[in-house]
Amino acid sequence: MIGTKQKMTVGRLHILLAVAVAALTLTGCNRREPGEKSAEPRIKTLLSSTDVVLVQHFYRTAGEIEPQSNGTFPGYVIIHPVWIYRADAPGSGEKGARIEVAESKVADERTDADDRTKASAWLDLDELSDLSSALAYYMDQKSPWRPGRYSEHVEVGFESKDQFSVSAFHSSSDGTDSLAVEAHGVTAYLPFDDAADLKKTVDGAIALLKAK
Repeated sequence: MIGTKQKMTVGRLHILLAVAVAALTLTGCNRREPGEKSAEPRIKTLLSSTDVVLVQHFYRTAGEIEPQSNGTFPGYVIIHPVWIYRADAPGSGEKGARIEVAESKVADERTDADDRTKASAWLDLDELSDLSSALAYYMDQKSPWRPGRYSEHVEVGFESKDQFSVSAFHSSSDGTDSLAVEAHGVTAYLPFDDAADLKKTVDGAIALLKAK
């Protein structure tokens, strides 16, 4: 027979076990799996450094992707290669790019191109390489996503750490492809043919940065 004191001890033990199980469950839920988002890009983390002198090298813009206007102010994408390092450690630092995106907007007499919302995202050099690979997959005519054999509408997407993404869409009903580039909620809708120019621009930025 269990006495009152023993019952209280057992009760406390049950509570402690419940708390421990809950803690383990929460820890398991917070564990990152492959492919999940991680911390901010290294280059952005370096930019947030305080009480240090940062040296920022901005290079000639790798290129601007802006389609011809067709009743809209087309969105555009500009890639700015950059190398950033601390003044006390010039041999290190981070290389990458600041990618500026302007939204696509319907044109009328009350608006002009300067009214377009713009946003920028930072990508590390290795993320630029991953973006180039993603674009190559999008454009590959043999990629299984493009024929849309399995559904009426297909989407493929690449997303980096700093809320930057590039998505491609294929409609089986009319056989058309399209492209969307987004930074922090601002989206530029581009003809799918611009994927080649975007990849060329990304590859140009990668080559420039690796040569520095």
